[in-house]
Amino acid sequence: MHSSPDPLLRPQFVPLCSFDIQISREHSAEQFLVLQHGALFYLRLRGHPDWLAVVESDERLQWLSSHKAENEALCEHLKQKVTHREWGRVMSLPDPRGQGRIWRVAWKGVRSFFMRADTDEAVDFSSDDAWKRGSWIQPGAHFAKKLAREWKNPHSDIRHALAFLDADDENRRIWGLEWQRGSWQETKTILRAAATIEHQWSDRTVMQSRTIHPLGQQTHPSHFGSNAPQSGRLLHLIERLEERNIAILRDKNKLRRFAPRPFAFGLGVARWPELRIVIDPPSEHEKLEARLELRDWLQVEAPDLVQDWDE
Repeated sequence: MHSSPDPLLRPQFVPLCSFDIQISREHSAEQFLVLQHGALFYLRLRGHPDWLAVVESDERLQWLSSHKAENEALCEHLKQKVTHREWGRVMSLPDPRGQGRIWRVAWKGVRSFFMRADTDEAVDFSSDDAWKRGSWIQPGAHFAKKLAREWKNPHSDIRHALAFLDADDENRRIWGLEWQRGSWQETKTILRAAATIEHQWSDRTVMQSRTIHPLGQQTHPSHFGSNAPQSGRLLHLIERLEERNIAILRDKNKLRRFAPRPFAFGLGVARWPELRIVIDPPSEHEKLEARLELRDWLQVEAPDLVQDWDE
C-alpha cells in the first residue's frame, strides 16, 4: 500500500473488518476494508492502493465504537452506511494555481470540501456533473486532472471556494454580501472612527449588524448591536451610514459553508455574512486621528451632523 504524501491521510489505522458490496450497477462487488483512527472510520478499496474514504459519523456509530463488545454490530452498521453512500473520498491534490501547495479534498457527490493543510479549515464547493458521474472508484490522479480542467473555467465554484479559504476573517464575514449602494469600506472606516471617539471603557468594543436582508426583500436600516453603550449621536450616524451604504445577502445557496470538523460530512456551519468591527481601547493619538477622519467625512457627506461631533 502506497502512503500519502499528506500526513493527515496516513495516520496509524487500526484494521477493523472487511466486507463485499456492489456500490453501483456499473461495477461489480468490491471489497472494502474498514479502518479506525480515533473516533473516525475510514475505508480502503481492495486493489486500489491510493483509494481512501471516510464514513459519515452519527450517534449510533459513536455509541457502537465506544462499546468494544459490539464489534459485530459496529461492522454491520458500517456496512449499511457504505451501502447508502454515507461516506466520502478523501485525497490530497495539487493546488491548481501551483505554488507547491496541496489541497485536501473530501468528495461526496453533490457536497464536497476543500481543506487547507495548514489550518485544517474545510469549506464546501460544487463541481460539474462530469466530476460526480461514475467517479467514485477512480484513483486520485483522475480527480487531479478534473480539478485542473475545472479550474480553467473562470466561473467555477472551485475558484470561489479556494478564494474564500485564502481570504482573511473580515473578508469571509462579508463574503455573501452584495452592495446595492456604497461599500463596506466606507461603513467600516466611519463607524470605526465614531466608535473610537465614543470609547469610554477598558475592554474592547464589538459592533455588529443585527439584520442583513436577502436579495429581493425590502431593505431597511440593519442597525448595529454593540457590547458598549451607544449614544444618540452614534445611532444617528449609523442611520446615515446605512442610508448611504446598503448591503443585501447573495443567493443563500452560494454562501460558503465550513465542515464542522475535518472530513465530517454533517450539515456544516453556515458562514452567514456579518458586518463587524472590533475596537481595542484607543490611545489619545488614535482618538485624535479618528476625530479628524470623521470630521472630514461629515463635512462632505453629512454636514448637518457636524455639530453633534464637535468637542
